[in-house]
Order: sequence, then C-alpha cells, then structure tokens
Amino acid sequence: MRQKNSRRNIMTEKKAASPAISMVIITAATVMLVLVAGSFAVQVIDREQAATEFNALEKSILALDDAVRDVAWKEGASRSVRFATSRGSFLTIATTRSVEIKFNGDPLGTPIQTSIIKYVMSDSYITLESEQSYILGDADPVVSSVGDSLGQVSLVQESGFASINLGYRLRVSNEGEYQVSGMPTTYVNIMMIKLSSADLSFVNGDFNMIAKNTGVTTTSYVLPPHSEGDYEINVSIDEVEQNPPLLIHLTEGRTIFNLIIGEVRVSA
Repeated sequence: MRQKNSRRNIMTEKKAASPAISMVIITAATVMLVLVAGSFAVQVIDREQAATEFNALEKSILALDDAVRDVAWKEGASRSVRFATSRGSFLTIATTRSVEIKFNGDPLGTPIQTSIIKYVMSDSYITLESEQSYILGDADPVVSSVGDSLGQVSLVQESGFASINLGYRLRVSNEGEYQVSGMPTTYVNIMMIKLSSADLSFVNGDFNMIAKNTGVTTTSYVLPPHSEGDYEINVSIDEVEQNPPLLIHLTEGRTIFNLIIGEVRVSA
C-alpha cells in the first residue's frame, strides 16, 4: 500500500514539475528571441541613420563645391559650409594627384599637385549600387564648355568602404584671334582650381568646413607660329592620359596659352 502511495506521489510531483519546466523553457526562448530581434532592430536603425548621414554628406559636399568655385577666382575670399558626421569620416591625409598638361605632345610647364576631398563610410553601414558614379560632372579631366562644371563629385564603392570624392578638372577655352605686333595671335585660357586640404580626420559631429582662396596666378606660354589646323590638348592625371585628347582648332599664326590657377584651401 505504501509502495502504491509512493508511486502516486512521484507521478504527482512529475506532473507538477512539468509546467514549471515548460515555463522556464518558454521564458528562455522568449528572452533569446527578444535579444535577437532587438539586435536586428538596432542594426536596421543604425544602417538607416548611416544612409541618412551619407545622403546628407552628398548634399554638403555639393554645397562645398559651390563654395570652392565661388571663391576660386576672388583673392582672399572665403565661404563656409555646415557638415555633420558620426559614422563616416574624412581621410587622415588629403588625397593628392598630379596633373600634367600637354599641347601637341609637349608639356606646358611642370605637373601641378592638387588634392581631392574624400569622405568615407564602412560598407558594413552602406553599399552603393555601382562601383563608381557621378553626381556632378563626369570622368573627363578637361572640358571646353562654360556649361560644364569644373567640379567632379563621385560616389565610389571600394574595398571595405564607400566614399564621396570632390575634385576639380580643367577648362580650356579659345578666347579668339587678335593682331599682336602685326602677327595673328590666338589666346587660349586654361582654368584650373588647385585644391589643398588640412587634416580633416579629427573632425566629427557638427562643424563648419571653410573654403578660402589663397591666391590666383596666371602663367603664359607663347608658342611658335604654326599653320591652321586642329591641335591636341592632353591632360594626364597621375600619369594616366586623357583618351581621346581634347582637340582645339587654331588659325595660322601664334598661340598664347594662359594657365590661370585659383588656389583654394579647405579646412575645418
């Protein structure tokens, strides 16, 4: 009789323990699901905020380009643009590039050193749709129309990060033919914005980016008399030549190239 009661008690205890164990399992599973869902939600919110920052930086860099072009030909002029960064940053060292100009295969002066403003964000936050695209200008390093912007703003997907890049190209314009000392002389202007940058890697949060003109220089190159025809102007960036080169039509006589450089420094 006692044995039957003992067995009955054990079965009763097992039945009582079963709901308690189930509750522990359900609670643990619920906690785990909440943690996983919470972690996923944080990642989604983080990526959304990063995408918002990246899009805002595109607009800020376009505004910076407008400021740079506005002060480029006004000595001592300056303008500021508001930026806000959190998940992305600017490069530690300003990206530099070497620009060389050739007329009909012969260099005009020595290579010019200029910079690119580059903002980067980890691809764990954002991935671009293509490896490279332009939101201002295009890949051509030289233009001839006043309707073409000197600024180039590109979006680039690189190994480990996405970037927004601001750089400048050259504009070549034929200013017409004049009689100088009895000789037909054609004037050609080559305009370039030479960009330099302070170390921007330390800036974070809300800050002003300042574009300041540090000088405008004009260097003239007088070419020997030549016959009428189409001549090549080729621009090389980091020893990579423009292809095809820009063709410019010159009348018979002499040509004077005016290389006009507006120097702009960007700092925070």
